[in-house]
Amino acid sequence: MIKMKSKTLTIALFVGILSFGGCSDFLETEPMDFVSPDNFSTENDIILALNGSYQALMADKRSPISIDFITDNGIVTLANTGEIEFWDQTQTPISAPALRKWEQNYAGILRANTVLKYIVNVPIEESKQQRYTGEALFLRAYFYADLVDFYGDVPFRTEPEGLEKKDSPRVDKSIIVDAILADLTQAAAYLPNPGTYSGSDVGRATKGAALALKAKVALYNGLWEEAISACQQVEELGYYSLYPDFYAMFSGEAAENNPEVIFDIQYMQNQASKGMSHQWKTFFNSWSSYMALQNLEKEYYMANGKPIDDPSSGYDASRPWEGRDPRLGYTFVLPYSMDGHTVAGAVKYYFPIQKRSANFSSLRIRKWVDYSDGSVNSISGNNIILLRYADVLLMHAEALLESGTWANNKAEILRLVNLVRQRPGVEMPTIEESEGEDVGRSELRDIIRHERRVEFAFEGTRLSDIRRWEIGAEAFTDAIGYRPELLTTNESNAVYETYAFRNRNFNTNKGYLWPIPEEEIQANLALTGNNPGY
Repeated sequence: MIKMKSKTLTIALFVGILSFGGCSDFLETEPMDFVSPDNFSTENDIILALNGSYQALMADKRSPISIDFITDNGIVTLANTGEIEFWDQTQTPISAPALRKWEQNYAGILRANTVLKYIVNVPIEESKQQRYTGEALFLRAYFYADLVDFYGDVPFRTEPEGLEKKDSPRVDKSIIVDAILADLTQAAAYLPNPGTYSGSDVGRATKGAALALKAKVALYNGLWEEAISACQQVEELGYYSLYPDFYAMFSGEAAENNPEVIFDIQYMQNQASKGMSHQWKTFFNSWSSYMALQNLEKEYYMANGKPIDDPSSGYDASRPWEGRDPRLGYTFVLPYSMDGHTVAGAVKYYFPIQKRSANFSSLRIRKWVDYSDGSVNSISGNNIILLRYADVLLMHAEALLESGTWANNKAEILRLVNLVRQRPGVEMPTIEESEGEDVGRSELRDIIRHERRVEFAFEGTRLSDIRRWEIGAEAFTDAIGYRPELLTTNESNAVYETYAFRNRNFNTNKGYLWPIPEEEIQANLALTGNNPGY
């Protein structure tokens, strides 16, 4: 629920916990209390409100990665995190993740709206005014895009409002989508090119971020031509490229100016007290309850480009991870692979039998964790990537495929997918080499969907893909893993036997949209109904 005070709307802007890897000269290092719109008179006031909108991205440090743990990619059985309700599809309007996401997004929108309303009254040089306006438009669009994706029709607030306007009805999703695309078009016109920022400004929205988000919103809503155009504009910027080390991109080892990253949340190591660190190292390295599923693991092809169930693939069930797509080992901590180092620096290996009381799948997650660090309790500083260039390439391919003239664009579709497959360090075979040159539309659709799943595993995109492709009945099935008691500390005696350790059936009502939180329904009298199933 958005809590507002009449006329003198107050916004908590915690300056010390902003997502920019450092503080600008005009920012204090300690959190300040409140900034009231009545007092907006300087450029610094605008910056504080704008930074508060960025900070909303960090309000729930489990998002968006935790979203993959309610899909067929992973599972977390801890009841206190709330994801298991959504995995089981027993969630209700009082489920914590639904309220967290709702509040996070509307807090960001409120702060962005404050900037947009009051910036015109503040004396700022024109170039900076445009840039700040572009950032606010981008952030408002980002938060609304997330809301309509997860909740459908939602209240549409475009100004900071007092209690007299607290009751706001849900607005048709299509109207909000149109407004999001308009905001992003304007934001792209105002924002600087990628690579422009330096110092503590690195991480702010750029023209590339606005265009990439526009492509994603258009694609998610079946607006193929708009998605194609936005993807082309990102590519034509000439700045972005695929990073040559897939593992390093998520382990904190990538170069600071990674040309694949379009927009990310920037964190710092061991800065939890300032809200600038996240806990994925703790969750993935120290704990075992965040599990990857064999449902996902089996989708990684052999290095020759063939699925593991293809008799000619060369797959050996007694050595299941030999000769696979390199992204499998970059994404998973597989049994008998390196599981980090001790504090003394000795290499540790993962033996599932030692974790079986908490990890039932025998599969853990390598993405987002620096496994070279022996201090397992350190707070993570790896940046969380929200938009990257590989996504633009695959979105472009999908939009071309789903458009009415896909056959004329087949060569371009193949090129775009092949770019992702053949990233240096991955170098999977091209479509022509593995599936053949005569693939049709249906086959290409399966290929693109496969690439999205293995490329973006544990990046928080899987649920949105399931939702927009309407494949819930196919995806929301039992949790499958390898029996940990058969994977002992002696690899030569390992038996790789799969089993279902948690059952699930697709709920047609609850499987896609999330519930409007009960707390918001009680506070907003114009919300007279909820999504189906709630």
